[in-house]
Amino acid sequence: MAKLETKAQGSIVPDPTELRVHPRYPFSSDAEVVDIQGNTRITGRITDIAKKGCYVDTISPFAPKALLALKVTRGTESFETKATVVYTHVGMGMGLCFTITGPQEMLILETWLSELSGETQPSPNHFGSTHQVDAFEFVDQQSRDVLKDLVLLLSRSGTLTESEGNSLIQRLLK
Repeated sequence: MAKLETKAQGSIVPDPTELRVHPRYPFSSDAEVVDIQGNTRITGRITDIAKKGCYVDTISPFAPKALLALKVTRGTESFETKATVVYTHVGMGMGLCFTITGPQEMLILETWLSELSGETQPSPNHFGSTHQVDAFEFVDQQSRDVLKDLVLLLSRSGTLTESEGNSLIQRLLK
């Protein structure tokens, strides 16, 4: 549950540091984290996880906004994603936000979250047998903007037809 603070007028507003949309679950698993730009590798331990991020216990956290490749291993399964550092606690760890997660990786994460929440399987509306996974569903807004610009450039250059470009743009805007 989000922390709340009281305004001078007596109304209650959410604490801006606790505006998570998805529930977090305690989670203990090995993590390998690579700073993509600096190619620096560290190991740590995941202590909590959610659909869009996690917390990594590590003595040497990366700086906020660092772009990372994350590999979380639980038993025989591994979950890999790209992430950015949202905040750090020097000498303790860092909070990460997942930015680009592939469909197969998302299925692994959904399975883990389902188990942690007490469900036995992921929600059918996300990954049931009748649901077709769209790769754009797992791309953050900044990446969507870059993809949109790329589609527009390819359309203008004639590499994509107008209808192909429009179709891709519509999928990005979902």
